[in-house]
Amino acid sequence: MLQKLLLALLLLAPISQGADFLFATRKLNIPQTKSSKALDAVCGNHLLDFDITYLASNNEAINKTTNYHINKMLCDAFHPFEECDFGEQMMSDTVLENTVEEVANNSLATGLDSLNGGNKTCGYAAVSFEVKAVPQYFGHYHGLEQIMIDFSEYQGGAHEIPSLRHLLLTPDGKRLKYDDLFFPDSAEKLQPLLLEAWNNREEVKLGNGYPKDEESDFPQTDNLLFTAQGLMFHYRHYEIASFAEGDPQLVIPYEKLKGILKDKYLSLPNETAAP
Repeated sequence: MLQKLLLALLLLAPISQGADFLFATRKLNIPQTKSSKALDAVCGNHLLDFDITYLASNNEAINKTTNYHINKMLCDAFHPFEECDFGEQMMSDTVLENTVEEVANNSLATGLDSLNGGNKTCGYAAVSFEVKAVPQYFGHYHGLEQIMIDFSEYQGGAHEIPSLRHLLLTPDGKRLKYDDLFFPDSAEKLQPLLLEAWNNREEVKLGNGYPKDEESDFPQTDNLLFTAQGLMFHYRHYEIASFAEGDPQLVIPYEKLKGILKDKYLSLPNETAAP
């Protein structure tokens, strides 16, 4: 499902890369620790799965901003109820090893409690911990580099929790947000356009999704992507729909955004124009 989503986004997005921006990543090697080895021995393999990749482009300012957001999401996953600051750089080997050890130790304790309580297994959902954080590149648009962080976590329950985050970044690493892109008082003007985009979704037309009415609210979002077809508003799971309906992507053509989106972002630059 997620692979189809990424393919769809790639087909929609402007295809050029900034002349001065070279996208590259670095994937961390996840160490085996004392507790993770014990967890494998007691409860079985593959209960912990960490896929952590950082941006390693030729622009250090963009790297820092992107990696700060990756680390913020990792902090929320690894330390949801604690103060946590992994900074703007790739996680050091020491911090990574300590983090893996802490997670593995907690999972091992939970598994042993289950076994000591008379259960035959450690309980897969109770001891599993999966985290994925991978930056993806979606092209250059009017001086902005478009990065999306493909993030998900699983800490028990019926399914993983995905949380995609789009970053529109200037060469000096500033992340543009909603208010940087839209004129004041644009939110009210956007509502009917987002409603129209929702009800024109293929899922709704085929009866596999629920239509919305004029009372529906589409919140302002910083999860935005400039594509060849228009500006995409990418909502997270549960933000405007049930989990089963996924993370809706609503595309509004640029011509409908006049007077709403700031003028410099209304037209496709030559290098990103659709063929």
